[in-house]
Amino acid sequence: HTIVSAGGTPPVTGNAMRLLTTGEDAFAALEQQIQNARSTIHITAFILGRDTTGRRLVRLLAESARRGVRVRLLLDSVGSMFSSGRFVNPIRAAGGEVARFMPVLPLSSPSSANLRNHRKIAVFDHCTAIVGGHNLAREYMGATLFARRWQDFGTVIEGPAAALLNDVFISDWCFATHDSTADLRAEIPSDCLAEPRGRSELQVVASGPDVPGDPLYEGIVSMIQEAQNSIWIVTPYFIPDEVLLRSLIVKARAGKEITLVVPRRSNHPVTDFARRHYIREMQQAGAQVLLYGPGMLHSKAMIVDDSIALLGSPNFDLRSMFVNFEIGVFVHSAPEVASIKAWALELAGRCRPPKPERRKRFRIFSSVMED
Repeated sequence: HTIVSAGGTPPVTGNAMRLLTTGEDAFAALEQQIQNARSTIHITAFILGRDTTGRRLVRLLAESARRGVRVRLLLDSVGSMFSSGRFVNPIRAAGGEVARFMPVLPLSSPSSANLRNHRKIAVFDHCTAIVGGHNLAREYMGATLFARRWQDFGTVIEGPAAALLNDVFISDWCFATHDSTADLRAEIPSDCLAEPRGRSELQVVASGPDVPGDPLYEGIVSMIQEAQNSIWIVTPYFIPDEVLLRSLIVKARAGKEITLVVPRRSNHPVTDFARRHYIREMQQAGAQVLLYGPGMLHSKAMIVDDSIALLGSPNFDLRSMFVNFEIGVFVHSAPEVASIKAWALELAGRCRPPKPERRKRFRIFSSVMED
């Protein structure tokens, strides 16, 4: 109710959902959907890598465009700064379209360089989607094992929720290209929204400057504040605002099971330094903090009371909550929430708690002098 009253779309039933817990699974699912697409391929990504994964995806998308599929690839102009030009020309040459989201030069507004599209959405034939944290690069996914691949998380969705993700893509695409939303929506079969594919109940919630209100953030706050038993948060970066931090601390002090899973070392040392204060406060309140590693954890998920879960593109930090264009999927059906919790428990088995912080010598000396 909180999400809908804040401007988000209501949950929809009739979906099928399959988790993607490895980069190899994610790439295999993406490759299969690209090859099997009959009418349209809509992909938005923050990063397209100039590597083996990126080159293979460009080739696959070009092949689909040549056989008559409408291919539209939307890349963030900062995240894909070096791969949205000539690197994707094979797609354009085959008849596909590639667009850049908010080019840095020329600036469309004084703040446009800071407003990034962090959404990761791929939709095929309007009714099958892949959504999660994976970028289109070797660190995140690939056809074969890669020793330095990051731990990421996503899902394949079939059904009405995928059609709603397609609608988010269309809005982003038309914002970037000035194409007509009516023309793109006219390509969607009339039965796409109504056709059930499974029993999952999912709620697609976008956030960012293009969304009235703040439904994703308010949904996360509501999940935390209404938790009765447990809260699990899996995130690569943990820099919450004061409301989120205090809400978690209150729950931890009330004896609820609060578990935070973060990488031992992320790819951004500055954020690791910044999180230390928040992690220390969480631990002092009684929360369990687990460090994943070696290797980078890029997964994003929340599970509350084993009854509702959230996955998608947002990190648990200020940029994702208040600046970026993000996409989240709230999962309301029990079997799917249980599957996400089982994945989180397996992930926790590969983690260790932080080592106790050693007191600084000058602090000990200071306390002696004060005595």
